[in-house]
Amino acid sequence: MSENNTPGQQPHQPSPTPPDNDSFWSRHAKLFIRLIIIAIIIIGAAIYSNGRNPKVDDAKLATGDVMTDDGEAAATTAPDEEQPVINVKDDTDDGTKVVVAQEEQPEDTVAVSGNVVTTVVQPGEGYTHQARKALAEYLKSKSSVSLNAEQKIFAEDYLQKNLSEKHRLYSGDEVSFSQESVEASIDAALGLTSSQIQNLSKYVSSVPL
Repeated sequence: MSENNTPGQQPHQPSPTPPDNDSFWSRHAKLFIRLIIIAIIIIGAAIYSNGRNPKVDDAKLATGDVMTDDGEAAATTAPDEEQPVINVKDDTDDGTKVVVAQEEQPEDTVAVSGNVVTTVVQPGEGYTHQARKALAEYLKSKSSVSLNAEQKIFAEDYLQKNLSEKHRLYSGDEVSFSQESVEASIDAALGLTSSQIQNLSKYVSSVPL
């Protein structure tokens, strides 16, 4: 016989069943294991990467040998290359040190042999540069004539324009000027009028004589 509910009394509700913790962990165990494995792999990769790129110590920097990622020594300076001298100046007003690299002295680029003046082309130079060097060397070593700046500008232009042969110049090429042609350029410069010299004066500041 079924139970009769008392009028006004709420029907009996069954109490909720507490969650089963063992069931939760069993359902998600594989996910946690995968996350742990991924974390281990990431940490291991980071440790391995740091081990393959150690900091370069002062001894290797001093010798110029730096290890590459492939384990081979990479030379930071070319073999048998002459290094410029470094001068350190520490007498500045604020006491800081200033490092100044000593400029390399260029090799002789002009020479006088007999009645010929020979110049050696440097990077970026043309025939006017060669005429300027030849004229300066001749005036210094074989002539007692003194030219002013305007006359030197005229003489070097005269000299390079009257070269018998011209071709494209490359660094290391030699250009020869005869003594006769150099003296002719000097004579032509000495014959300039005052008005011609005045016209050439505007070029003096831009020409390194």
